[in-house]
Amino acid sequence: MSLFSSLNIARLALGANQTAIQTVGQNIANAATPGYARQRVQMTPTPAHDMVFAQLGTGVRVSRIERIVDEHLESTLRGARSDLSNLTEQNRIWTLAGSIFNDLDGGGLSQALGRFFDSVQDLAVNPDDPTARTLLLEEGRTLAETFHFMDARVRDLRAGLDEDIRGEVLEINRITREVSALNRAIVSAENGGLNGNTANDLRTQRDFLLGELSERLDIRVIENTSGGVQVLSGSDVLVYDGRQRDLAITPTADGDIAIGQVRFADDGGLFEAKGGRLAALLGGRDEVLVDLRGELDGIANRLISELNTIHAGGEGLTRLTNALGSVAVSDRNAALSEAGIPFAIENGGFTLQVITEANGAAESFRINVDIDSMSVIDLAEQINLTAGASHSEITAQVTADGRLEIVSSDPGVTFTFRDDDSGIVSGLGMNGLFTGSNARDIAISQTLLDDPGLLSAGRGGGPGDNSTALLMGGLRDAGLFAAGNSFEGHYQALIGEIGVHSAEASELLQNQASITTAIQNQRESLSGVNVDEEAIALITYQRAFQGAARFLNIVDQLLETLINSV
Repeated sequence: MSLFSSLNIARLALGANQTAIQTVGQNIANAATPGYARQRVQMTPTPAHDMVFAQLGTGVRVSRIERIVDEHLESTLRGARSDLSNLTEQNRIWTLAGSIFNDLDGGGLSQALGRFFDSVQDLAVNPDDPTARTLLLEEGRTLAETFHFMDARVRDLRAGLDEDIRGEVLEINRITREVSALNRAIVSAENGGLNGNTANDLRTQRDFLLGELSERLDIRVIENTSGGVQVLSGSDVLVYDGRQRDLAITPTADGDIAIGQVRFADDGGLFEAKGGRLAALLGGRDEVLVDLRGELDGIANRLISELNTIHAGGEGLTRLTNALGSVAVSDRNAALSEAGIPFAIENGGFTLQVITEANGAAESFRINVDIDSMSVIDLAEQINLTAGASHSEITAQVTADGRLEIVSSDPGVTFTFRDDDSGIVSGLGMNGLFTGSNARDIAISQTLLDDPGLLSAGRGGGPGDNSTALLMGGLRDAGLFAAGNSFEGHYQALIGEIGVHSAEASELLQNQASITTAIQNQRESLSGVNVDEEAIALITYQRAFQGAARFLNIVDQLLETLINSV
């Protein structure tokens, strides 16, 4: 060994500690960088020189610069972030749904129902009062508008979630493309796995992107021997080494709105999101809000059906000379059971009562209904053959758009409906109080708005007859829904159910936030940058560098002495 060997030891020491100082500087520079994993220099002695009697050291080298990462902890954190993001979105959706259905501001559905039935009670007290009739129709219109408003808000919220879904798909595609590009860069930098785990900064970038992706989907990450990763959601592969499968949005009609289905861009296969924000958005759009809108439609449909059934069998201050159904069948020649009637009907029949106003003579005609064999055209023909045979003034027909119409050509010959045990009269919207069949299209009959005298309050007992109004008023407390709930009771139960789901989502979110924070803190304690620790390491490497420089200076002096002494 010579002094020149000592020079090499000094050179290696300077280089190794310079690398260590640079690595510490990189850590300090990225102390606030999200997802950054601190790096640590590993130094090992260079091979010793055999001196026979002993081995003499030859210096130091940097064997590797490693990231301080626990892959199991990283995977656990990704799962926790996915759950947190999913619950955050669920909580938001339930909160928004609750804001639509809550009645705290006094302008909700419960209050509208209450005011409507109050007006029905007023009509029962004063059946021949024009003001009571107008008030009932106006409260009915307000009730319908309340349904419209709530339905529109649910539809708008659903459309908003659809837009959010489209945004998530764009972000997922961006991330998977960047991950696949980083896979290619890492495989190249690490020489296909021969220099494994050396592309530290590239791997940190990839881990950060995988963390972002985990907030959108529940993912599973598998690293290959080459250094690339596979990314799976459920059993679907999103990234494989340097390739990715893009997602696409396929516009699809869903009732009265258009939504986007999430599919794979390459083969059009349906993508079933597992966990994360995307799954919560899809569940909110296609399950939560669909169910809530269905509940709202169910209340509106039952209200229309029950009130129209009673109203159709009653009489107003003036009797009917024209009754045009508000419900159009989907096929005029199809059996009634297959004609798309949105209300419950069954085999049975109804009575058409024809009155000659001049003498008050009334004649009743029973119209039998077989919903499995009769079409709406058959029904019109039976009315013509039965009632029309005795009263040529009475004719029934089916309009071009599929609505049943009964007309008296003589104003002195009127008619009413009685004893409908098939539900077909109200099912076809004949002499109804409301038109429509759901929350979106419910409305007060325009015929009644044009002539409030046609509003049924009695059943032919004269101006003071309030029998029909009493029956309609009795629906307020009727147990028509599950658990014997009334209209208002059922709606309040629905609000309570939304509140339970909202509270549950909020509680789960708080618990998951605590769990995620704990895992994140554990990750930071291992992989995060502690500036104080890095400062200590920096001083250590600085002293080592200074010592190596001093050693180099001494060896230089020795060499000068040796050379000058020759």
